[in-house]
Amino acid sequence: MKYETSYAFAHYLQYGLRLKDREEFEFSGMDLGNVIHSALELFGRQVREMQDANGAPLSWVTIDDAQRDSLAQKCVIDAAQVYNPVLLHDSARNEYQIKRMQRLMTTSVWALQNQLARGDFNPTEFEVDFRDVTDLSTVNLHLPDGAKMMLTGRIDRLDTCRIDGKTYVKIIDYKTGGMSFDMTAVYYGLQLQLVVYLNAALEMYERDGAVAEPAGIFYYQINDPIEDFEAGDTVETIRQRVLRDMKASGIVSDDPAAVGHLDKTLGPGNQKSDVIPVELKKDGSFSARSKTVSSDGFRLISAYVNNKIRDIGACILEGDADINPYVYKNRTACDFCP
Repeated sequence: MKYETSYAFAHYLQYGLRLKDREEFEFSGMDLGNVIHSALELFGRQVREMQDANGAPLSWVTIDDAQRDSLAQKCVIDAAQVYNPVLLHDSARNEYQIKRMQRLMTTSVWALQNQLARGDFNPTEFEVDFRDVTDLSTVNLHLPDGAKMMLTGRIDRLDTCRIDGKTYVKIIDYKTGGMSFDMTAVYYGLQLQLVVYLNAALEMYERDGAVAEPAGIFYYQINDPIEDFEAGDTVETIRQRVLRDMKASGIVSDDPAAVGHLDKTLGPGNQKSDVIPVELKKDGSFSARSKTVSSDGFRLISAYVNNKIRDIGACILEGDADINPYVYKNRTACDFCP
């Protein structure tokens, strides 16, 4: 079991001394996240293989409610069986975890389906492993004194949309915790993941001859929110609030083409998106609350993250193992560190 190491001493303990937690026979929050991740990957791959009654291929958007919910629940069972066929059936409490994960999964794929239906992007790749594309310069970095550092990781979901000869790329990373995108955390090297994924994805498409452009990078929180019922509420208004609560957190290109294909319902009569962090003013321009970035801005962020990673790599080579955990807002590096 691997943990994210957020500062030098934790990295030294995990990768230098190779310390490991004593394994316990229990189902933890990390286990739940791993099963849900696997179930979402299974769901995406199996939807791509499905056909309607006439033999036409189905998609996330065209699969009907009954098929979607049935497949979502089956994917949880299949993923749990592969993950640990004994643990989840060892007690009534662990059996309940399967039901809980099925609820989370059913709500999540409903929300993800609705988010995709608002736009024109299609899920193209799932669980893209950097080890399968080792020739990418964005994940094979040159350090001082001739050293090299290879980044490892997996892109949970990569969506694309082809517009006027350009391939727009959207990165989705699934989270079961309360993670939200924070540019300050990026600056301090605490949230480099999404930008690294975007850099790798863009290089993959450019290497194949495409003109690739960033559309957005997002954390999607797997959740099953509970809404308060108010007088006059209908099923549709409650679903609208659930969808709004499950909006992904991240940044979006300020390219009107990208925004329009991420949420084609935006415009006169609908100035606030329920699926991306974008809000329009009356004149159609982006409001200050919109999380938009220009093409030049994305390039600057990309270059900054590449330099930050090289700095971290150089510190590792120098043996930096200071006990100096970060403290940011109400979080510290030690909150979930074993």
